[in-house]
Amino acid sequence: MDHLPAALTSRLPTLAIRALVPKFHLQSHDEKCHSNFSFNYSKGCGRTDGEGVERNWDELNGQAPSTAEMVPGHRWETLNDSCAWENFCKTMGLGKFSANQMALLLQVSTGNLLLKRLLLAILKARESRRDFINFDKSLREEIPNEVREMERDLAAWELNRDCHSGKICRDPYRILKLSE
Repeated sequence: MDHLPAALTSRLPTLAIRALVPKFHLQSHDEKCHSNFSFNYSKGCGRTDGEGVERNWDELNGQAPSTAEMVPGHRWETLNDSCAWENFCKTMGLGKFSANQMALLLQVSTGNLLLKRLLLAILKARESRRDFINFDKSLREEIPNEVREMERDLAAWELNRDCHSGKICRDPYRILKLSE
């Protein structure tokens, strides 16, 4: 980072950056790691699968036979061109949408796909928030002691996710097996 131009450096402190594992790849990791490195349980992450960086592998896999015997520099340039083409196609496709998406988005005027997805996400977020508030309220009325205990467990886990501090912290998202 110290050797990059100022425009390319991060102004975030290193501790503010958290490494996560994309959802498709998470299942191949040890189960004890799932909650620690899941996008689902990371504060401020939003709803994502984290797989955007992986979506060009399908195209790159098709390049393997034709680049296998190239010299390293030529191979790198060919794969770089392939990635650039994939990125160009993805960028150009942001304003397009399929017939299935069109059926969901008929109520939205013409425009780009990102705006339509944002408007749909806002509606769904409001609906989900309302449902959560109702569910949370009913839990707090029916089992207030259990809710407080769950909140304490979650707060302790958030502070000591990796459990390297020596403190005992139970992962509230993980159901222990009988053998553990």
